[in-house]
Amino acid sequence: MNNNQNTKSNFLLSVKDFIREKLKIIITICIIIFIFFLSFQIFSYYQVSQVQKDSIKFFNAKNLNDKEQYNKLMEELSTKDGFYSILSNLELIKFNLLNKNFDLVLELYQTILNKNNLDKSYISAIATAAAYNFIDIQYNNESMNFLSEIQNFINLIDDNLESYKDSKLELKYLLAVTKIDLNNLSYSNDPEVSILHNQIMESETTSETIKERVNKIHEFQLYN
Repeated sequence: MNNNQNTKSNFLLSVKDFIREKLKIIITICIIIFIFFLSFQIFSYYQVSQVQKDSIKFFNAKNLNDKEQYNKLMEELSTKDGFYSILSNLELIKFNLLNKNFDLVLELYQTILNKNNLDKSYISAIATAAAYNFIDIQYNNESMNFLSEIQNFINLIDDNLESYKDSKLELKYLLAVTKIDLNNLSYSNDPEVSILHNQIMESETTSETIKERVNKIHEFQLYN
């Protein structure tokens, strides 16, 4: 009888020990999960708080009349991560375009476009604007050479985004025309520009505005 009781008692102790050990593991796991959750909450709060601070700083800067102070705040925001970093870089681009600091404009565009977390639609929108801007810069500053950079911007425009297909095709045409003009080549004898012109004019999706713009350039190049 005593043997049975001892056996039962030993068994219960073993079960208790087993549960106690498992409970320690469970409690440890729960603590780790809690700490992870708490850390995530703190990080999220910090991120939201930081975005709010950046937002206030950005819009306060927009109201500044002191251009030097304005640029200083934009430069400070541009070094951070997030949405306001992109906005501040775009503001710096506008300022430096007006001041003809084209090498800095190029650097700022490249900084934005090299961000790893940037959505394809944002990349396409910014690359499109950059390509149009630098084609204009190239025409007004023939001593400079931004042709390869323009090509790189065009390449970054996503072919799968319907809303940018027309712009990409027009930019390819404009770049081809730019190369012809800069190198004093014959427009009428250039096969690439002819193919691009026909693609644009025959496209059913390309807007009439783009077609009209391209056709005016085409006629000017042929008859002038």
